[in-house]
Amino acid sequence: MRTVIFLFGLCLLATQAVGAENQGESTYKARCIHCHGPNGDGKGHAGMKVTPADLRSDAVQQKSDQELYDSIAFGVGHK
Repeated sequence: MRTVIFLFGLCLLATQAVGAENQGESTYKARCIHCHGPNGDGKGHAGMKVTPADLRSDAVQQKSDQELYDSIAFGVGHK
């Protein structure tokens, strides 16, 4: 019985993770891909005044969740 409950719990967690991944992907495609590009390299739109960040770079990957949130919500160079 414990094994069944444990496996059921694992299935629920896996389902939630896939749902969150799909939601993140759809948000990226709707709001971010135009500037950051399909692979996140920042080459999605030529002729922009500001060069979009390469989301794969070490500098971006090392940012805290709060720093990422602030950059997305308030733009680069926020106070």
